[in-house]
Amino acid sequence: MYKRTILAVILTISALLILTSCSSDSTTLDGDDLSIHQSQITETVLFESILANNTVVEVMFARASDGNIRVALNTCENCHASGNGYYVQEGNIVICQQCNMDFDIDYIGINSGGCQPIPIEHSFNGEYIVIEYSTLSASSRWFVNSSN
Repeated sequence: MYKRTILAVILTISALLILTSCSSDSTTLDGDDLSIHQSQITETVLFESILANNTVVEVMFARASDGNIRVALNTCENCHASGNGYYVQEGNIVICQQCNMDFDIDYIGINSGGCQPIPIEHSFNGEYIVIEYSTLSASSRWFVNSSN
């Protein structure tokens, strides 16, 4: 029984390390900042996870119908602590898995409050969208009680 417990702990830790270090082929980490090449952003929402402040922070990126790039945290003010306060995409909308509110991807990161995806400060550096580590770290508070 002891060996099984040890094996289970090792496998769990390994899986967590893999999940927190995995990112899409388009993602680069420049120091501790999150950088995504703009060419990888499409109308299909790209969800990226990064470990910040010992918490997995998830960010969503999407290209709106006007061609602009939208960026927000993959959680909201109302539902973040529930463990189900994250979004999945269906067509051109994202749906909160806690309260079922839906939002057109054209408005991701534009409005804030309630169940809307929380906007996150970002910048454009050449062909990359950059979110500074300090911003990710400050945003980790929205994910502390979550199970995303």
